[in-house]
Amino acid sequence: MDSKRRVDIKRGDIFFADLSMGMGSERGGTRPVMVIQNDLGNRFSPTTIVAAISSQISKAKLPTHVTLKAEKYNLSRDSVVLLEQIRTIDKMRLIKHVFSAGNDSELMERITNAYLIAGGAVSFSDEDTKSEQEYYMFKIDNVLNIIEDHEYEFKEIRGGNPRNAIKSNVAEYATSFLNNQGGRILYGITDDRKVKGFTANASLIDEIKQAIYSSIREIQPQISANHYQIEFHSVYDKDSEVIEDLYVLEVIVPPSFDKRAVYFENGKNLHIRVDGVKQQLKGTEISSFIQGKLLEI
Repeated sequence: MDSKRRVDIKRGDIFFADLSMGMGSERGGTRPVMVIQNDLGNRFSPTTIVAAISSQISKAKLPTHVTLKAEKYNLSRDSVVLLEQIRTIDKMRLIKHVFSAGNDSELMERITNAYLIAGGAVSFSDEDTKSEQEYYMFKIDNVLNIIEDHEYEFKEIRGGNPRNAIKSNVAEYATSFLNNQGGRILYGITDDRKVKGFTANASLIDEIKQAIYSSIREIQPQISANHYQIEFHSVYDKDSEVIEDLYVLEVIVPPSFDKRAVYFENGKNLHIRVDGVKQQLKGTEISSFIQGKLLEI
């Protein structure tokens, strides 16, 4: 981004931004964001404050969410501004201007209110508190608000041994995410996004963790096991009560620290993500992918 455009940033502007190295639940990669910093700061500061925009959900689910219609705001899909995910970034991370929404007073009022709620300046109502709690719950047979894409992979566990089912493919999917911009594998979710979970006691949970670490150690070049996160989420019934020993497993694969690295499962199989689908590359496809990686640097 050139220096002239640095002073032209306005509150309400939508950009594509380089949010590389997002960790955990942070939105990473190249993503749309909305500038929420005041215009005085935007004029004189080398940094700005932005909120992440997600197209994985098309309507607001929390009081910290604000809906954006695709056709009105020059987006490819209906999206949501996530005011619970704000960050300060250098203006050089702003890659491409998408739309200026600062003059949309009704939208900016909703952005301000959501920002105040996210920051704790305005309290949640009891209804909002319940809504937020339920939003983050995995309820049996509920359909998730997110979709399979470059960041999420859903895997249903079938059969009697979840350890073997997870061990059989976790390295493939982890490799595909490492070769992209990171992502998450959710075990216990069907392809049509329904929460099913799988049964596991404490002993089996330990076995599953060990199986995952064993599998990802075979990825070359090796990355420390501390780079990954493994979380077992309880599954709830329709009355929001925990179902004993029923879980959804989330394996979080953050982006690689080395953008030049190309990762291979078992040191030989190269997997990538394309439109939410894992693909194994072969022959000249591998050479082409490696060359493309080097050109990105």
